[in-house]
Amino acid sequence: MRFKIFILLGVLSLLASAQSVTQTEAYRRWTQLPSDTLIAMGSEFAELQNKPDSGLICFTIAASRYKPEMSKQEKRSCAQGYIGKWFVYFFCYFDHSQAFENLLHAQEITQSIGEGVGRVYLNFGCTYQTLSEQSGDLRPDSLALDYYQKSYWQSKHEGDTVSLRMAMANMITVAYSLRNMGAIGRELADYRQIDKNSSATRFNILLYQGLKHLQEGKLQEALNDFDQQDGLLKQDIGHTRYNYIIFANKARVYTQMGDYAHAIDMAKQAEQIANQIEMKDARLELYGMLGDLYAKAGNNERAEYYKNRYFQLKDSLLNYQQVAGVEELRFMGEMKRVDKQLQEMDHQRYVQSIVIKTVLGIAAIILLSMLIVWRKNRQLRQRNEMLYQKNVEMLEREEQYRAQRRELKQAEEQARRQAEEQAQLLAEERAKNQHVEPVSAPVDDAPMTEVHQKYKSSSLDEETKQELMACIRDVMENAPEVYSPEFSAQQLATLAGAKYNYISQVINETTGKNFNAFVNEYRIIEACRRINDPQNFGHLTIEAVGNSVGFKSRTTFIQAFKKFTGLTPSEYQRIAREKTEK
Repeated sequence: MRFKIFILLGVLSLLASAQSVTQTEAYRRWTQLPSDTLIAMGSEFAELQNKPDSGLICFTIAASRYKPEMSKQEKRSCAQGYIGKWFVYFFCYFDHSQAFENLLHAQEITQSIGEGVGRVYLNFGCTYQTLSEQSGDLRPDSLALDYYQKSYWQSKHEGDTVSLRMAMANMITVAYSLRNMGAIGRELADYRQIDKNSSATRFNILLYQGLKHLQEGKLQEALNDFDQQDGLLKQDIGHTRYNYIIFANKARVYTQMGDYAHAIDMAKQAEQIANQIEMKDARLELYGMLGDLYAKAGNNERAEYYKNRYFQLKDSLLNYQQVAGVEELRFMGEMKRVDKQLQEMDHQRYVQSIVIKTVLGIAAIILLSMLIVWRKNRQLRQRNEMLYQKNVEMLEREEQYRAQRRELKQAEEQARRQAEEQAQLLAEERAKNQHVEPVSAPVDDAPMTEVHQKYKSSSLDEETKQELMACIRDVMENAPEVYSPEFSAQQLATLAGAKYNYISQVINETTGKNFNAFVNEYRIIEACRRINDPQNFGHLTIEAVGNSVGFKSRTTFIQAFKKFTGLTPSEYQRIAREKTEK
């Protein structure tokens, strides 16, 4: 008995070796074929003959030929190769990570050539929709719907009507699963205007109407919609999945109607279609549906049978690589090794292209940085010019205010003299009438005494404060001592004819500033005037201008100037010179 077992194992080993040699020889022979031929062969093997390993070989050879310098047609074939690999890994080997990786490669190529992107989006949507069906989690369906919507509009842009129709059909199905048929309203309205007489368009519109009626509980209307779908499309292998959809949807309607016999019949017909083309994802859905239907119909034996098949298939889908045969895993490892060898052959070219792209990228970054710096400098320059203009306007207004104050002071002085003259004439007239010697009008010292009395108690009234502030401003605008570095509050009090302690009080209460800030504003205004007057002060440096208006250090002058004007003295001087030159 043991001898027979050893013989059997030896035979199986020889067969496995022979298969490996056959696959390797086929690989070497197929590398000589054009990419378009390989794509067609791979599709035949994977989709029709149920030979995913041979299909993977064809797709891998075509995809591995990709080079950045290829023509658009050659890149298109490489993208189709990656899409083929996605199909085999996802639907045949259930290696989702490998499938997703190949789809990303396809997306990169299609985006570079500007076509085929809609088909890639369609496959991304299919990936997420299938994962949702297998896991029972609706979250991937939301991603699927987003990709189907992208696929619809991109396929319309590219003129790919096949992908557009498939995206529409899948979009409708996913929207129904999410109980959100309104989410595809915009796409549906657009789709109704495309090829209205096409049977495929009619099929999808009926699919939408049927599922919407089903969701709303209008079961007879839904059944009528699905009945009308029957016979619209050709009965060929390319439309088999659409026929499956018709029977699966009818099964759902009959289930809600409570007609479990008809529901089981529809589900069984859908099962035959799924078995015909090895639709394992569809079979998983049907086994679960049939298990529930037989349970509701009271046939517990058949219900248990289909529930067992459901869990067995689900385990095989989710754990395929763990239960796959040793030779199949070895073959997949060999394919990955060959993939790596083919990539290494072009490694040097890729490195060169990367170096070139890196250099160009660095150059682009430098140029972009220079552009950003230039734009920022231009914006800063515009801002500085606006600040300069505002300061010039402020100086003009200040000059107008000073002129008005001088005119007001002169008018007040003239009025005072006229009043004194009239008083003197009146006194003389009275003296003549009374025959007494005219005397000079006595000087009334009472107000002054009263003011002094208020100063001593620091209880200045508003009128006195205003009078004292007018005296202070007169000194600040006309006394050259203001621009001496030694100018102090005591000097200001002396020049204004007031007491020292009143000076700080009045300045603070009237302007909200302390003595130093108040004086610095007058000094900065004068500095601006001198910078704006290059004819008389153009020979002075920034430091000399600061010293000429009373600042002891360059730093203090710059800080005070920028705080008051928003510009440094150098910036202000540069703009002033540019304005003068213009």
